[in-house]
Parts: sequence; structure tokens; C-alpha cells
Amino acid sequence: MTAVTITVLLLVIGGFIAFAIFLQLKEQARLEKLRKVATLNNQLRQVRRYLDEMPPQYQPKDMKLWLFSRMIAIYDQLLVLQPDITLTRRREHLLEEMAEFQESKQKRRAKPMNDELMIIEIRRLFESFKSFLIASQKEKTIDPDVVHRYSKLLNPEFKSEVRHFHFKQLSTFL
Repeated sequence: MTAVTITVLLLVIGGFIAFAIFLQLKEQARLEKLRKVATLNNQLRQVRRYLDEMPPQYQPKDMKLWLFSRMIAIYDQLLVLQPDITLTRRREHLLEEMAEFQESKQKRRAKPMNDELMIIEIRRLFESFKSFLIASQKEKTIDPDVVHRYSKLLNPEFKSEVRHFHFKQLSTFL
């Protein structure tokens, strides 16, 4: 074999390897985009659940507006990754819903919690919301003071539990 033949064979093999690497990188980018879209869709469902299922007595107006704005920001991120007419329409409907909520003068009404299963589900929802608040604070999409205020709002029984614990400790010493 001549040197020219060997060089041509090496170039062809190198070309195949480069093409295989290119295809693999392209597939990795596609999978990463799909993962990001799935994560954003999960965040959308999660925030919608907070808006819909959290009892009104635990949702001050500014919290609800912040949740609406988070959903709009998530829709914006989704539209950058995956432009879609239905996503645009949903975002527009959400903007309308947010505007209606801002203009409404309706007061929050306390939702009675009589069912034990409902109480357990609400507690799980609060725990999930607290972790969402912490994640949002790390992403710098919410102020730490606001996180603290919302966390205190979601944990009203904490003070009574602490008092009960201190009373229990005092009674053991007496």
C-alpha cells in the first residue's frame, strides 16, 4: 500500500468517527432539551396545583400574584425552547386570569378543613410549597424575606407545637 492510500483510509475513518461524534452530540442536545421541557412542564403543573388546591386562607393576594408571575415566566422559558401556538394561547389565558384576579375586590374566604385526609393532603402540599419556595430563593426569583413570611403563613401550628413542647419539658422537671 502506498502512503496516499493509507492517508485516504485514515481520513475516511477519521471522517466516520467525526460524523459519529457529531450525531452523538446532536442527540445529547436533543435529549437535554426534552429533559428541560419536561422539567418546565412539571413546574407548571406544580405551580398550578398550588394555585388551585391551596386553601384561600393561606393564599394572600401577593402570594397568588407571585405564583401567577412564576407560571408566566415558566411559559416564557417553554416558548423559547418549544414555540407552540397552544402554549402561547395558555400563556395569554393565564395573563387574563391574572389581570382578573388583580382587579377583583373579592375577599378570601376560609375553607373549613374537617376531613382528616384533606388535612394530610394540605400538609403535603405545604411541605411541597416550602421546598418550592426554597428552590425559588436559590434561583433568586423571590426575596428571602418574602420566603420567610410565606413559610410562617404556612406553618401556623408551629408556635402551638413549640409551646406544647416547652410545657411538656417543664412538666417533666417539676
